[in-house]
Amino acid sequence: MFSGCASLKNIDLPNEFTYTPPTSLNSMFASTTFLTSEHMSNVQAFFNKLDKSSLSSMSTMFRYKQTYFDHLNLEITLPIEGQSCSINNMFSSRDSSVTYIAAGRGPVTYFKFNGAGSASELFSEYSSYPDNTSYHPLTEVITIDLPYVTTLSQAFLNCSYLEQVHNFTTGTNLTNVSSMFSGCKRLTAIPLFNTTNVTTMNQMFYGCAALANVPTFDTSSCYNFGYMFYNCSSLISVPSFNLNALSQNSN
Repeated sequence: MFSGCASLKNIDLPNEFTYTPPTSLNSMFASTTFLTSEHMSNVQAFFNKLDKSSLSSMSTMFRYKQTYFDHLNLEITLPIEGQSCSINNMFSSRDSSVTYIAAGRGPVTYFKFNGAGSASELFSEYSSYPDNTSYHPLTEVITIDLPYVTTLSQAFLNCSYLEQVHNFTTGTNLTNVSSMFSGCKRLTAIPLFNTTNVTTMNQMFYGCAALANVPTFDTSSCYNFGYMFYNCSSLISVPSFNLNALSQNSN
């Protein structure tokens, strides 16, 4: 709807406005500058007013070049806890075809979403950018709360300047964290989060060269660990993970 509106600063829904509740907000603000901190309250006000009762997808909503925020502080509350809604690539800047990037991913101060669905490539970045770039990469995550998401595959793929994730909340719906932090070569610390029903952890920390240790994740359901710590050259120790599911699925 507003994709490519690079000068957009404000959007508001009038109090008296009749419309059919949307089912999708895919790419609605892609390639805009709407997420600057000065206007973050406008983003939150938009979501608060919007009728989200039929919403099933917000994938790529703020994706691609020129979408900038110097901090992200956003809570998206659907009317039903665990309502099915995907947020794949919602804040991703992963786009190898562009020749100029004017985007940013300053710290994620707070992001909460109570929908159930996939969050693949949520904050993913392209592995490298051309020299003529003013790109500001994601450096820190303070708090992310995703209690119902099912998939976080490649959620922080190639966030090569991400150093710390402080608070990260997931729930028992989560089953896939493959390549979640793959390519996060400066990542030094991550918190423990719920992986009770996760079956796939392959390449979860692939190339995390600065990571020295990891929490004792619940791996009781996991049977895919392929390349989980590949090229983690600073890794000192690994907890004693539960590998029961691995042996049960060996055939």
